Amino acid sequence: MEQHEEVRALRQCMEHFLEERCAKELAEKQKKGTDEAGLSAVREKYRRETWLADAARRSSQIRLVTHALKYDHPDARGSSLYADDAAVPDGYVGTASCPAIREDVVGNAAALDVFKFLCLEHDGKSLLQRVLAHDAHLLAAFSDDREQAESWMTAFRHMREGDERPASHTLAKQVYFPLEGGGYHLLAPLFPTSLVQRVYETMREDRFGVKAKEAREAHRAQRFCTHGYGDYPRLLVRRFGGTNRQNISQLNTERHGESWLLASLPPLWDTERVRLPLGVKTVFGAPLNALPDVARARLRLVGFLERAAGEYTNIRIRETRAALLDDLLTAVVQWAARIRAEEPGWSADASCRLPEAERFWLDPRRGEGDPEWRERRDATPWRDALLETAAVWCNDSLKTRKLPMSDDEHHLWKREIAEALRQLEEGETA
Repeated sequence: MEQHEEVRALRQCMEHFLEERCAKELAEKQKKGTDEAGLSAVREKYRRETWLADAARRSSQIRLVTHALKYDHPDARGSSLYADDAAVPDGYVGTASCPAIREDVVGNAAALDVFKFLCLEHDGKSLLQRVLAHDAHLLAAFSDDREQAESWMTAFRHMREGDERPASHTLAKQVYFPLEGGGYHLLAPLFPTSLVQRVYETMREDRFGVKAKEAREAHRAQRFCTHGYGDYPRLLVRRFGGTNRQNISQLNTERHGESWLLASLPPLWDTERVRLPLGVKTVFGAPLNALPDVARARLRLVGFLERAAGEYTNIRIRETRAALLDDLLTAVVQWAARIRAEEPGWSADASCRLPEAERFWLDPRRGEGDPEWRERRDATPWRDALLETAAVWCNDSLKTRKLPMSDDEHHLWKREIAEALRQLEEGETA
């Protein structure tokens, strides 16, 4: 009884697909004034067994592939490739190593409706997956005549397996790979269309997905967002097929004839040396306030605190405040890490006017060549003085007419700054 229900459900799935296509063609015929005999012919064409027999015949005109040749040249007539797990030797990474790879289809675009039919899903599995697995339920759903159903199943399965010998073409790319003894292998590079589709879908979601749009809007409005978005600078768009995208492949049509290429360039590092805090009485003032990352983080935190002022505090407000404060302290710590990585001993310069606590913090390796200074650093509770100065700076930086700061905030900043400094020192010794 259970098998009978599965077969019936599969038949309903197929017939719904055929009814939709039949209704569309009937509507077009009626607009053109086709007589009843012509309309009856359309209905007969989309009867399940009639359509399946025709689809099985036309399936020989298309191939399931993961690597396609027509991307080299639309008139190339050589072989494409279906790379499954068996095609990749153990220990090698290939297209089949990626999860959820989609097959592409090449061949006669007029037969692509066969592939769309095989993409129909029931109970989490496509008809194509059932064909390749020789599913008994699908076999029974195709036809009550088992021999007929077997022939259709074989024809559909042949879309992936094929029987032609691998062949290149004069319009295809070819590479002569030298071997020992003066011989060579003739290699035929193929376009990895299934892998390109996976990359395209990932990048499209990063750039234009719902979460990406939310994050971009929050960024423009300088609002906090729980997630980010992906961006791909200097992206190159390569187009295939012109206005006839289906002539290349089915996935090329879904990609609107585009392939997105990442910039294959070395990173452009900012080699500008960090400016040492010489000639200033403290870094907790103009030196830090002038840093772009610190200024941006401060504006975001002040804006949020002003909007949340007067509201009853809750976990969302506390978590958002903590995240924005972390952004501010991270900017400060990253700047401090660059200063601490400079040549040690710079704080001994006559132009350095920083308090001793800040010298101990920002020039920790000076003690490598100055034992007396190292002993004084080890014996002095300089961290307490540093935390006090930093907490006062936080209060002063965040205070506005709408946002007065009190001792409660001072203690909070002091506690968070202490944790940030601890993580900085642990990261340098790890």
